[in-house]
Amino acid sequence: MDRTKHTTLGEWMDEKGETCASVAKRLGTTRATVSRWRAGVSFPRRDALDEIFKMTGGVVSADSFRSEAA
Repeated sequence: MDRTKHTTLGEWMDEKGETCASVAKRLGTTRATVSRWRAGVSFPRRDALDEIFKMTGGVVSADSFRSEAA
């Protein structure tokens, strides 16, 4: 089965020059929370996923947060 590679939040942030603090401000959360999402330590809630999808123009989706091992 061919899988499409999804852009991660970290890849998008690096490409756009965004910091955890700038993304956190746009999403109404904390820098630490964005840092945990970026590192794969935690998974955003559904409302945050929707906002991330909108903020990134659909480049980062819920699938972007799934483990490549899954």
